[in-house]
Amino acid sequence: MPISDHLKIKPTVYGRYILLNKIAVGGMAEVFRAKSFGAEGFEKLIAIKRLYPHLCEDESFVRMFINEAKLAATLNHVNIAPIYDFGKRDGLYYIGMEYVRGCDLSDLIERCRQRKQQVPLGLAVWLLIEICNGLDYAHRKHDDLGNFLNLIHRDITPQNILLSYEGEVKITDFGIAKVQILGRDETTGGVLKGKFSYMSPEQVRGERMDHRSDIFSLGIVAWELLTCQKMFDGPNDYHILEKVREALFIPPRQINPNLPPELERILMRALTRFPQDRYPSVGELRLDLLRFLSGSHLFPSRAHLSAFVRKLFKEKLETGAREILAETNIARELHEQQLRESKDYVPENSLFPSSPHMVRPPV
Repeated sequence: MPISDHLKIKPTVYGRYILLNKIAVGGMAEVFRAKSFGAEGFEKLIAIKRLYPHLCEDESFVRMFINEAKLAATLNHVNIAPIYDFGKRDGLYYIGMEYVRGCDLSDLIERCRQRKQQVPLGLAVWLLIEICNGLDYAHRKHDDLGNFLNLIHRDITPQNILLSYEGEVKITDFGIAKVQILGRDETTGGVLKGKFSYMSPEQVRGERMDHRSDIFSLGIVAWELLTCQKMFDGPNDYHILEKVREALFIPPRQINPNLPPELERILMRALTRFPQDRYPSVGELRLDLLRFLSGSHLFPSRAHLSAFVRKLFKEKLETGAREILAETNIARELHEQQLRESKDYVPENSLFPSSPHMVRPPV
């Protein structure tokens, strides 16, 4: 989740990165906006996700974090946020990943709810298709030896769908993803993992899951995107879990009567209680959404999402740009200081490094 001003930090050197500011905190890790520097003035804005210190002492959380890094490193798709680095510094594990300038889907839904407006229908469906593209790729992924990974994300939520100001859609956070290779379960069994209001009924019941659990979770995301309301809500976790267990929810057209019946039918199939009654794959769900979009004569694009997000978050975009510029200037100064203190430092106007071991060549 985003953080308040009092939790923000000043730019700080962190290994070969400079942490610019803390931008989010979660149950498992904190996320920083950071800069990496290279030769000839190269610099890149990235995100550093760092496991909390107390969790670095917990073997199960460390294993989960390492699992996320290894999994994400194998995934290469335009709709999945890539990772660039994984390491450990000062006893803390971290992941270096793409920094997506924009918002997450929960921010967009909440902003629309506050303004009492709906996400344009065509744009919402196009956005769901983009999520399907990335998730279908992950579900069909094989390892380098050709083994089917049978990957399940298990935490498809609006918070884990990133939207850039350029109109990109990225799935992130494979921290509790599940991989089964040759019958081997790569996560700890018997533990309820994920956000309760985005779980599938079988996930809540502790039953064996497959990729159709992600389809149910994606159905919840779609329901909320098309209504700007919470699908599973209640006074406490127990009430929410009971609703999820029985798949008890209000059909979306009762919340948003402007939804076409055909689109509601697609959502209801994704949200059936029993996995065998859902779409057999995310690819099949994607095809139905594409057919609906084509039949509706709606032609949204990345440019439309970019314009919509920029308009909704105009102030955040402008403020963020100023913050990044100020942070980057400080980071450059810190980087220059690092270079000056390095024994390999080469002054800008020098052709050769200075060294006590250098001698003048004979004439």
